[in-house]
Amino acid sequence: MFLNRYRKYLYAFIVFISLALRLFALGRSSYWIDEMVSVHFAKSPYWGSIFWDNSPFLYHLILKAWVHWFGDTEVATRFLSVIFSTSTTGLLIYFGNRYFGVIAACAMGVFHGISPFSVYYAQETRMYALFEMFTTLNMIFFYQVWNREHKKIKYGVSLFLLSLTHYLSVVPIVAQVGFFALKEKKAKDSIKPILIIGLTLATTLVSYLKFFSLKHLNWQIVKFEIEPRSHWPTDILWSLFNESWISLIGFIILISFFIWNLRKANLKTLLKGSGFFAPFVILPIVAFTAATLVLNRSMLLPRYLIFTLPYMVSWTGLTLALTVARPHIKIFEKRLLYLSFLMITTGGFIGLKENYLPHKAPWREVAATIGQYTESTVFTTRTESIKTPYFERLGINVEKLENRSQMTEKVKEALAHFRNVWVIETYLAGITYFSTIKSEFEKAGLSTKEFTVKNDYSEPIFVMLIQNPIPKTP
Repeated sequence: MFLNRYRKYLYAFIVFISLALRLFALGRSSYWIDEMVSVHFAKSPYWGSIFWDNSPFLYHLILKAWVHWFGDTEVATRFLSVIFSTSTTGLLIYFGNRYFGVIAACAMGVFHGISPFSVYYAQETRMYALFEMFTTLNMIFFYQVWNREHKKIKYGVSLFLLSLTHYLSVVPIVAQVGFFALKEKKAKDSIKPILIIGLTLATTLVSYLKFFSLKHLNWQIVKFEIEPRSHWPTDILWSLFNESWISLIGFIILISFFIWNLRKANLKTLLKGSGFFAPFVILPIVAFTAATLVLNRSMLLPRYLIFTLPYMVSWTGLTLALTVARPHIKIFEKRLLYLSFLMITTGGFIGLKENYLPHKAPWREVAATIGQYTESTVFTTRTESIKTPYFERLGINVEKLENRSQMTEKVKEALAHFRNVWVIETYLAGITYFSTIKSEFEKAGLSTKEFTVKNDYSEPIFVMLIQNPIPKTP
């Protein structure tokens, strides 16, 4: 068979395309706030800063060393995520090739490699690409242990690494414990150590909750109240379906074949094929939708569910491969399956175009605007991490105020030492807040000037310049 004969070259080509798509326009968008938080933690001389984030420490530990070696530019720090994400493509190809054949390996590799969902977080200085990679590694070892291969130690290590990457890794870990509970009694005895590992790691994850409370999700109340579509999993499903109607139709074809195949499959057969992966896509989305409605907070942000992508790719890729290999398959069915592959691939490339626009808030441009004025200092009610790295490079101080009522007095004090004092706010806060403080500054006899820094593809950032009035000459 042609594919078997040249499969190594095919696999290398898929990984190369995956890498190229993630490297393209890597530094076009400036950092957004969460990325600046990560860079700020990584650049801190205090090693305990790796524990400052709400998520576990592993990513920031790696990033800290990476920034020390390669610097804090967008391309440098995001390249670390590119490595993790491209490695995920390679792991999926390895998994598909080892257990299901060359067609499965190619389908899984292509579906992941061209996924706009994966590419988006591969171009971000956050832990999501690492989370995706360790989810894939854990998925592979979980499948091996489930099928009674002797990989318990490797599976335990993968659980440990996954648990140190993101607190939501508790979701696939708990789901795996549930899967083991379905095993027949004899097999259940053989996997007791694995259950202990899983429950221990789940307990470790719960310990992170001491750093976490519903207060951390208060900002999501605003999204929930003003955006009704965030109540339902439309965004995450759109991301999983490559943000393209063409891909959506292709995935619907594959999922329809999967449902059709369920008619003759018993549970044991199902859990050895593509059905093994489907619950890890469906159940988390259902659970997060329920949490969103119960907590009145939008919990369906795509980045929270990045761990479902390797399972989605495996589910649909294996459905394609196993159905094509089915005895007595009709020519029409085979052509329809290959058409679905072409539609998903084409739709993925179409969906990618949005990723390469400067879609993140223009903090780099804000720093450049303020940098044109000498003797400047900045106040904000946002996180102090926005000073890293753009304002630090320009030598501009940024001070975070805990209470907005302090703003007027702080600005007055700063004007005794600086010619230009700036206030920065993001879109939602800036609309109403700037009109309030502008009147306060004008009552105090200060001159103000407002700037709206934006690009065509993201929310603007509001910037206000406050100065002492120029004395009138007699």
